[in-house]
Amino acid sequence: MAQSQIVGLMPSNQTTLDLYDNVGDSGTDTRATLADLPMNVLETKAGHHRVNYKGRDYWVRGPQVRISRGSSAGCTTARIAPTTQTTSTPGAGKNAC
Repeated sequence: MAQSQIVGLMPSNQTTLDLYDNVGDSGTDTRATLADLPMNVLETKAGHHRVNYKGRDYWVRGPQVRISRGSSAGCTTARIAPTTQTTSTPGAGKNAC
């Protein structure tokens, strides 16, 4: 499975990302800036994502961020026709047939 990364903030005019010590905390413990992105998502739980920021684990709220997830495709749907044409699922990923 590809590593997910936080690549942006929602709404896009936001400039800082609130970081929390625990899932469901109401007070912001610290803030990250756009310069700190991308951040790898270590775990997802209850609509929050755990990230490592400056050597410490924090949680971010899912609706506050845009996440990029890698994808790859195989050619399991391909079949060779008598004219050597193949069929595949278009748009499945960067490695689509």
